[in-house]
Amino acid sequence: MQIKTTIAIGILLLITSVSVKAWQEETKDTTPNVTQFNVNIIVEAIEPSLAFWQAAGFDLSDSVPLDGPGGSGPLGFAMFGDGKNSFMMQSVASIGDDISIFKGRDLTASPVVLFLAVSDLAAIEQRLADFEPIFQGRKTFYGSTETGYFTPAGTQVTFAEFDAPSP
Repeated sequence: MQIKTTIAIGILLLITSVSVKAWQEETKDTTPNVTQFNVNIIVEAIEPSLAFWQAAGFDLSDSVPLDGPGGSGPLGFAMFGDGKNSFMMQSVASIGDDISIFKGRDLTASPVVLFLAVSDLAAIEQRLADFEPIFQGRKTFYGSTETGYFTPAGTQVTFAEFDAPSP
């Protein structure tokens, strides 16, 4: 009787193991993975923030005027990048045209705060010398020194340089 029970348990464990492996293989390829994470900052107008983001080291990589490709109106959408990181900006008017549920809503009052880790905070501060910091040189418990700004569009941005790890 003990041998039959041991064999039955062994078979049950083998079936369970095969079933779990089959389930893992089945779900492995269907689980979505985030391959990129970007933020779209909604602003009244993009142009006032161009100098800030360019001074922070981000180039305007693409843009579309509010009156469409080839138009000459104010920017409705813009993409910025520094070769490694990127983000988007879109005007309230543009996103209202793109996604009707947003039309007429105040989307600029978002509680989002951007946090950018940088390798040289002093260099960022120098590049942003024409912009007034809202705090500067703040030391944190998590090992960074931070300086924050409001962009001309009102977005709060914190630049943080982390201390070198102890040897």
